[in-house]
Amino acid sequence: MADQVKVVGLELVVSGIDSSLDYFVDVLGWEVAFRGDAPDVAGEVVVLDGGNIAVTLLQPADSGPGMMGDRSPRLAQIVLGSSDDVVAAAIERSRHAGVAVHDGPGGRNFVPPEVVEGILGFETALTFNVVGDA
Repeated sequence: MADQVKVVGLELVVSGIDSSLDYFVDVLGWEVAFRGDAPDVAGEVVVLDGGNIAVTLLQPADSGPGMMGDRSPRLAQIVLGSSDDVVAAAIERSRHAGVAVHDGPGGRNFVPPEVVEGILGFETALTFNVVGDA
Protein backbone atom coordinates (compact mmCIF):
# COMPACT_ATOMS: atom_id res chain seq x y z
CA MET A 1 0.00 0.00 0.00
CA ALA A 2 2.97 2.34 0.47
CA ASP A 3 3.41 2.62 -3.32
CA GLN A 4 -0.18 3.74 -4.00
CA VAL A 5 -1.71 7.19 -3.95
CA LYS A 6 -4.15 7.71 -1.09
CA VAL A 7 -7.13 9.95 -0.60
CA VAL A 8 -5.70 12.79 1.48
CA GLY A 9 -8.48 15.33 1.11
CA LEU A 10 -11.94 16.23 -0.11
CA GLU A 11 -13.14 19.63 -1.23
CA LEU A 12 -16.81 20.42 -0.75
CA VAL A 13 -18.57 23.45 -2.17
CA VAL A 14 -21.02 24.57 0.52
CA SER A 15 -23.76 27.18 0.64
CA GLY A 16 -22.82 28.26 4.17
CA ILE A 17 -19.48 27.72 5.88
CA ASP A 18 -20.70 28.66 9.35
CA SER A 19 -23.55 26.14 9.33
CA SER A 20 -21.13 23.49 8.03
CA LEU A 21 -18.71 24.32 10.84
CA ASP A 22 -21.52 23.92 13.36
CA TYR A 23 -21.52 20.24 12.45
CA PHE A 24 -17.88 19.42 11.68
CA VAL A 25 -16.39 21.40 14.61
CA ASP A 26 -19.12 21.51 17.24
CA VAL A 27 -20.56 18.02 16.72
CA LEU A 28 -17.65 15.97 15.32
CA GLY A 29 -14.90 17.85 17.16
CA TRP A 30 -12.70 18.46 14.10
CA GLU A 31 -10.24 21.36 14.27
CA VAL A 32 -10.03 24.28 11.87
CA ALA A 33 -6.54 24.18 10.34
CA PHE A 34 -7.07 27.26 8.14
CA ARG A 35 -9.76 29.84 7.43
CA GLY A 36 -9.41 32.63 4.90
CA ASP A 37 -9.79 33.71 1.30
CA ALA A 38 -9.91 30.93 -1.28
CA PRO A 39 -6.68 30.89 -3.28
CA ASP A 40 -8.05 30.01 -6.75
CA VAL A 41 -11.57 31.49 -6.87
CA ALA A 42 -13.48 34.29 -5.18
CA GLY A 43 -14.82 33.04 -1.89
CA GLU A 44 -13.98 31.81 1.59
CA VAL A 45 -12.31 28.53 2.43
CA VAL A 46 -11.94 26.51 5.62
CA VAL A 47 -9.62 23.52 5.88
CA LEU A 48 -10.62 21.03 8.56
CA ASP A 49 -8.35 18.46 10.16
CA GLY A 50 -10.33 15.25 9.93
CA GLY A 51 -7.55 13.03 11.25
CA ASN A 52 -6.24 11.10 8.26
CA ILE A 53 -7.91 13.42 5.78
CA ALA A 54 -8.22 17.15 5.21
CA VAL A 55 -11.68 18.41 4.32
CA THR A 56 -11.86 21.75 2.57
CA LEU A 57 -15.12 23.70 2.69
CA LEU A 58 -15.43 26.33 -0.04
CA GLN A 59 -18.16 28.95 0.02
CA PRO A 60 -17.93 30.76 -3.32
CA ALA A 61 -18.61 34.47 -3.54
CA ASP A 62 -21.96 35.51 -5.04
CA SER A 63 -20.38 38.23 -7.16
CA GLY A 64 -17.10 39.84 -8.11
CA PRO A 65 -14.00 38.88 -10.06
CA GLY A 66 -12.85 35.27 -10.02
CA MET A 67 -16.34 33.88 -9.47
CA MET A 68 -16.98 30.17 -9.93
CA GLY A 69 -19.36 29.30 -12.72
CA ASP A 70 -21.14 26.57 -10.76
CA ARG A 71 -21.61 27.59 -7.13
CA SER A 72 -24.01 24.75 -6.24
CA PRO A 73 -23.13 22.61 -3.20
CA ARG A 74 -21.30 19.45 -4.23
CA LEU A 75 -18.20 17.31 -3.91
CA ALA A 76 -15.77 19.46 -5.92
CA GLN A 77 -12.54 17.46 -5.65
CA ILE A 78 -11.11 14.21 -4.45
CA VAL A 79 -7.50 14.94 -3.51
CA LEU A 80 -5.05 12.09 -4.04
CA GLY A 81 -1.52 12.27 -2.70
CA SER A 82 1.72 10.49 -2.00
CA SER A 83 5.44 10.91 -2.60
CA ASP A 84 6.65 12.45 -5.86
CA ASP A 85 7.56 9.13 -7.52
CA VAL A 86 4.30 7.44 -6.50
CA VAL A 87 2.22 10.37 -7.79
CA ALA A 88 4.19 10.43 -11.06
CA ALA A 89 3.61 6.69 -11.53
CA ALA A 90 -0.14 7.04 -10.85
CA ILE A 91 -0.37 9.85 -13.40
CA GLU A 92 1.50 7.76 -15.97
CA ARG A 93 -0.77 4.74 -15.35
CA SER A 94 -3.82 6.99 -15.69
CA ARG A 95 -2.62 8.42 -18.99
CA HIS A 96 -1.71 4.94 -20.25
CA ALA A 97 -5.30 3.87 -19.45
CA GLY A 98 -6.58 6.74 -21.62
CA VAL A 99 -7.52 9.07 -18.76
CA ALA A 100 -6.78 12.72 -19.52
CA VAL A 101 -4.58 14.17 -16.78
CA HIS A 102 -3.93 17.90 -17.11
CA ASP A 103 -1.11 20.00 -15.70
CA GLY A 104 -2.50 22.63 -13.37
CA PRO A 105 -1.20 25.63 -11.46
CA GLY A 106 1.44 25.10 -8.81
CA GLY A 107 2.57 21.76 -10.22
CA ARG A 108 -0.77 20.13 -9.42
CA ASN A 109 -2.15 17.64 -11.90
CA PHE A 110 -5.85 16.95 -12.27
CA VAL A 111 -8.42 14.88 -14.07
CA PRO A 112 -11.22 17.25 -15.12
CA PRO A 113 -14.79 16.68 -13.89
CA GLU A 114 -16.18 15.66 -17.29
CA VAL A 115 -13.55 12.88 -17.51
CA VAL A 116 -14.21 11.74 -13.92
CA GLU A 117 -17.90 11.49 -14.80
CA GLY A 118 -16.97 8.71 -17.22
CA ILE A 119 -15.19 6.89 -14.36
CA LEU A 120 -17.54 7.52 -11.41
CA GLY A 121 -20.83 8.45 -13.06
CA PHE A 122 -20.85 11.99 -11.64
CA GLU A 123 -18.76 15.10 -12.14
CA THR A 124 -15.99 15.89 -9.66
CA ALA A 125 -12.29 16.59 -10.12
CA LEU A 126 -9.45 14.27 -9.14
CA THR A 127 -6.26 16.05 -8.17
CA PHE A 128 -2.82 14.53 -7.73
CA ASN A 129 -0.61 16.17 -5.09
CA VAL A 130 2.83 15.41 -3.73
CA VAL A 131 2.57 15.25 0.05
CA GLY A 132 5.09 14.32 2.70
CA ASP A 133 3.07 12.04 4.97
CA ALA A 134 0.44 10.46 2.75
